[in-house]
Formats: sequence, C-alpha cells, structure tokens
Amino acid sequence: MNITSHANRKKLVDRLFTIAIIVLFTIVIVMTFSLSETAGSVPRLISIIGIVLSVITLVKDFKQNDGKPKNNDAASDENQGMSFIKCFGLLIAYLAAMVVLGFAISTCLMLFFIPIFLKYRNLKINIIFSVITTAVLYFSFTYLFYVRLPVGILFELFL
Repeated sequence: MNITSHANRKKLVDRLFTIAIIVLFTIVIVMTFSLSETAGSVPRLISIIGIVLSVITLVKDFKQNDGKPKNNDAASDENQGMSFIKCFGLLIAYLAAMVVLGFAISTCLMLFFIPIFLKYRNLKINIIFSVITTAVLYFSFTYLFYVRLPVGILFELFL
C-alpha cells in the first residue's frame, strides 16, 4: 500500500470515528432526558462539549483535504496502533482491577502505566502525576459530588 492511499484510508477512519463519537454523545444527551434535571445536567453538558469539539475536529479535517500524509513514516503508524492496543488492554485491566482493588489503587496504577506504554519514561513525574490526579479525583467525587467510588472486593472484607 503506498503512502497516499494509506493516508487517505487513515483520514477516512478518523472521520468515521469522529462521526461515531458525535452519535454516541447524541445518544447520551437523549438518555439524559429520562433523568432528573440535576442528575442529567453534567452528562448533558459533557456531551454537548464533546459534540462541539467533535464537529470542530470534523470541519478542520475536511478543510485540510490536501491528501498529503502528516508523517511519511508508515512504520510509525503501525507503532501507534500497537500503543493503542496496549493502552486498550490496560483499560480493560483497569476496569477489572477496579472491582478487585477499588478506585484509588487501580486508577493510580493505570495513570502510572499509560505514559510508560506511550514511551514517556520519567518515573518521578509519572508517580507524582498518578498520585495527585487520583487524590484530586477521589476527593472531588467523594466530597464535592457525594459519589461513592468502588472500594474493591479485597478492601470490603476489612470494612
């Protein structure tokens, strides 16, 4: 496959993915109307923001219809696909770990390992970022939004 057809195929896949995201956000908006006004407000707001950003991305993509690939190295696209597969696998492991280990530990581990899979090797920054982000998320959801986060099967035995 030559570089131009590869770039055109990638551009088509990107456009279809963006359209699928718009459809997903639209479904979420429709589903929020069955909730109370308070409960549906945040998902509705996030969905509207997501639709606006997706439409901007789609318009920008159509305006850049020059057919030139952004990167002439086709091997780098394959490496990006491999990183995506690793991150997707990590996301599945994260969801499974959340059931067993709970939100805090599994989120901290996921936020530590995703940059490593994406070839970011500064471990000190990874640790600081994962701990601070997890703490902010935990305290925000627990004390600001009053949402009970998963504790995990292992820790429910001790509570």
